[in-house]
Amino acid sequence: MAAVPDYLRPEVVDLRRLTSAELEPVFAEEHQCWWAEYEWDFEPVADQLRRLIDSRQLVGCALRVFGSVVGYTYCVLEEDKGMIGGLFIAARYSTPDNERLLLRETIDLLRENPFLHRVESQMMLLRHAPSIPRFSADFPYARYVHTYDRLMMEVDPRIAPRVSWRNDRVLADRWNDRLLEDAARLIMHAYRGHVDGRINDQYRSVGGSRRFLTNMLTFPGCGRFQPSSSRVALEPITGELRGLVFASLISQHVGHITQICTLPAARGQGVGRLLLGQALEGLAEAGCQKVTLTVTARNEAAIALYQSFGFVPTRKFAAHVWEGL
Repeated sequence: MAAVPDYLRPEVVDLRRLTSAELEPVFAEEHQCWWAEYEWDFEPVADQLRRLIDSRQLVGCALRVFGSVVGYTYCVLEEDKGMIGGLFIAARYSTPDNERLLLRETIDLLRENPFLHRVESQMMLLRHAPSIPRFSADFPYARYVHTYDRLMMEVDPRIAPRVSWRNDRVLADRWNDRLLEDAARLIMHAYRGHVDGRINDQYRSVGGSRRFLTNMLTFPGCGRFQPSSSRVALEPITGELRGLVFASLISQHVGHITQICTLPAARGQGVGRLLLGQALEGLAEAGCQKVTLTVTARNEAAIALYQSFGFVPTRKFAAHVWEGL
């Protein structure tokens, strides 16, 4: 069988060699995919990516065929860790081989950092990885990877159960930026020993949790932050932060719960239910006809809470963590 000529083979290039104009056809198709799959408005993210690409600040790879960009990844670097923020390949060229090629080259690019030992990703538009056995040798750096199933769930907040604002153990209030440091400590304690701390190691320290919160509140990756629908639960006497819920808008009529957690000592007291109920009420008042969230499939207690509000699973995707690279 004759070898494939070089000019027909897909080519992977450093994203920093390109301009955003070269990715516009890919962005347009990706926008359609995010909307069709999740009713998620991708344009705010695309705007941010354009600025970073044109300033040569965005780390990542692009897949080219016949000289045209047909797919890309982008990444965030944090000391000894890399996070793959997204991977997308146009449907015409989205094959298992192309997906693996782009993913492997992206990890190789991150591995140029001599301190790197960990790569995290939650690539929700990855098409072919779920069909590859978890420990298949075909999957990039398979011997280093751990895979965690994640669910997308949704509900119509207008018909979700209403929750009383009264709770004798806590006082509910709206989010205040002055609570950022307390929130970072809360997240660290809430996820200690939790499976989600294996997926996102930012949860394991105050500094990492602070970076996570700052990104979530500032950048559009999880939607546009909605302070009016975000709540905190405070201990009535001391004012200690006992729980929190953050909400965003991912499109005009679709809200998203970006984070909800409580202190271990506050669990089983209805705090999470109080916070989630108030967030859904706030999003309904903001005109949302649907609210989504993501949850790790092994987090049965959280799933039970969400189902009690009418949330149903709509999609499954995977979180991948490469450790010890």
